[in-house]
Amino acid sequence: MNITANVNTVGKVTGRINTDASLQGRISHIVNDYTMLENKPKINGVTLVGDKPLSDFNMVSTEQLEAKADKTTLSADITLAAADWTDDKTQTAAFDVDMSRLNTPIPNVSSLKEYASCGVYLTDENESGFTFACDSIPKNDLVLKIKSEVAV
Repeated sequence: MNITANVNTVGKVTGRINTDASLQGRISHIVNDYTMLENKPKINGVTLVGDKPLSDFNMVSTEQLEAKADKTTLSADITLAAADWTDDKTQTAAFDVDMSRLNTPIPNVSSLKEYASCGVYLTDENESGFTFACDSIPKNDLVLKIKSEVAV
């Protein structure tokens, strides 16, 4: 605030008062209606508004998980013998394959490092077995299991 005063020869005082006022801080208000919120929470990129099923969030229910767990099987050991790899770096393992299920090879701990370092992967499956390929032929037999599950 500035005050300026002048006194004239008659003894009269004149002047002016200048005020500069500013408001500092935050102005906020309380919103009691969830739908009026600007920054609503999200799960998996989906805004939480209204009643939404778990599927909207790419989630499954406990019941679905339990049903899936009951339908997941693990095979006996399958051996990919080092001597059975072909010149084109493929090998077929005879196995009774259920084509309606998701089948995933899982190398045993003893074979995991060589399985990964040789770039072994599943290339095909049909009713009579699995075909594997590799980037380099393993020097040792590889032991794995097949996890077979019903997709939810």
